[in-house]
Amino acid sequence: MKIITVVAAIWQRADGRFFLAQRAPGQSFAGEWEFPGGKLEEQESEPQALIRELEEEFGIQAQIGPFFMESLHPYKPQKTIRLRAYWIASVRGQPQALEHAQLAWVLPQELFNYPLSQADIPIAKALLEQLD
Repeated sequence: MKIITVVAAIWQRADGRFFLAQRAPGQSFAGEWEFPGGKLEEQESEPQALIRELEEEFGIQAQIGPFFMESLHPYKPQKTIRLRAYWIASVRGQPQALEHAQLAWVLPQELFNYPLSQADIPIAKALLEQLD
């Protein structure tokens, strides 16, 4: 089975809202919302990949914080996504939807009002449990 490692950003503002992005038409899983991130390139660490993806997709410079959790999700026969989520320590710049349909700042209790990608659902659940 092929496992594809993908990194995701858990970016929370001081008001408690989390940053989500909606996948654009034409992308795989179009219309679904996600904690933003992407695939690792060769010779790239997970934090390096996340810094690069946030710069490419949103035009921001992020400092990566601690690892939060991992979610495994089979999405095709013989293929599984390993989604590894990291907290974002700080950001320079304002995010722009350079590759996504929409961006949103979402209150924790509103996370499931957005159709999240299957791999992102366990992360959202863990965030809500952490707040209880």
